[in-house]
Amino acid sequence: MLDKKLEICTVCKSSNIKLLKIFDIGRSYICNNCKSIINDPLVNTDSVYDENYYENNYNAIIEDQKKTSYEILNKLKDLSVENNKILDYGCGTGVFLYCANNLGYEQLVGVDVSKDAITFAKKHSNNKFYELLKFNTTSELKTQQFNVITFLDSIGHIRNIQNIFKNLIKNRLDNNGERIIVIRTPRINKLYLWYIKSIL
Repeated sequence: MLDKKLEICTVCKSSNIKLLKIFDIGRSYICNNCKSIINDPLVNTDSVYDENYYENNYNAIIEDQKKTSYEILNKLKDLSVENNKILDYGCGTGVFLYCANNLGYEQLVGVDVSKDAITFAKKHSNNKFYELLKFNTTSELKTQQFNVITFLDSIGHIRNIQNIFKNLIKNRLDNNGERIIVIRTPRINKLYLWYIKSIL
């Protein structure tokens, strides 16, 4: 049996949300204010995607993910963001950082809640990938800051996104130089660049 119906958007806190679909394991909503897709309850990705899922499905989706990743990275280059430190929050199998590395970006870190996705990412790349829990507790990362933070198709999976944003902006965005947050949502399949000139 499903829990009670979601009443506010977990991203922008608007009550202007619409039920899209009911599944056996939950519901999907769209926020009419911020256009985010929200799943309720959030799915434990490790219970849905095991280690074999990534190995068996990687080739089917890799080319689309690479294309999108290079489009985003080219936009960053247009903004003169090159060779900066990038944090990919919700990195999945690490395709975005793999592409960034191919374009010469060197200081790259990916975090994801799925240990199987992180294992797969580490196996296919030399970049630094961490499970979310380890990212928040590993001493070498506690004070590390980034010029670019990306959320690519991940914000709809994060329950406390406002707190995450505040924490990342306050503690993880570098105060020196340009700072950019990149958000891409599956809803409209477009790239959004938020150029941060003043931080909260």
